[in-house]
Amino acid sequence: MYKLKKCVLCGTETSLELSHIVPKMVMRTLKKTATGNIRNSQNPSVPAQDSEKHYMLWGNCEDLFSEKETYFANALFHPYIKGTG
Repeated sequence: MYKLKKCVLCGTETSLELSHIVPKMVMRTLKKTATGNIRNSQNPSVPAQDSEKHYMLWGNCEDLFSEKETYFANALFHPYIKGTG
């Protein structure tokens, strides 16, 4: 479902997509390395399946974030987590 609002990155008024607040790569790593379940503050008795999402970016800006996030993950995040960076 799309919401019509302004993109928080570029200000374009269009249909926005759900954007993860915490990137998926971070959430996957947290799930793998946590000593317990990751919890949602609104309902702490239920383990979180995914990170929180909000309608913030339109498709072009979401793609831009995705491209930069992939570079960051491959160049810095994953090597650091593996101890090779």
